[in-house]
Amino acid sequence: DTPHGLVPKLNAVVALSYVTTLVFDKTGTLGTNRLLFERLELVEMPRAEVIERLQQLVGATREKNRTIDAIESAFPGKTNVPIEEQAFSSETKTSAVRVRLGNAEESLWLGAPEALATMALTDVQQKTLEDLRRDGLRVVLLAASGSHIPQQEGMVGLAFIVLRDELRTDVQGAIAFYQSRGVHL
Repeated sequence: DTPHGLVPKLNAVVALSYVTTLVFDKTGTLGTNRLLFERLELVEMPRAEVIERLQQLVGATREKNRTIDAIESAFPGKTNVPIEEQAFSSETKTSAVRVRLGNAEESLWLGAPEALATMALTDVQQKTLEDLRRDGLRVVLLAASGSHIPQQEGMVGLAFIVLRDELRTDVQGAIAFYQSRGVHL
């Protein structure tokens, strides 16, 4: 099966024939730019209580992003009006909502584990986090505190939320194509 096409600049084809190593990242190249929920790794609190808090967080978050969308696909949000909200910030790598849970108020945080610095991870939790990241998975931490946003006093980590990038359907074929031609990826 010979590909057919009109090449506007033949020197581009010639240049590609000299490629021995191709470096790329998964975002946009191998992936669809969509996150998928993989699993929960509990840190503290029973699973049912963690799920309840995740659903409250998702339901109270007004500014949805890819992370919230992925979580919501597994744990549909429960309608809840936030008392306070801190939208996701790439600077702080966190977002938070303060919601009413029963007769109490609680701040629910979602963010990069290292960004929720007031909560120290145990050695076992740190190893779990490192293992997940080594496997190429994205990991965010769900945490809770009684403090008003933006304070993080008394924060307790509840679960690692493990996400993965959705791969394009043709990724295996593309990788095989380059490898069969001796290109190191």
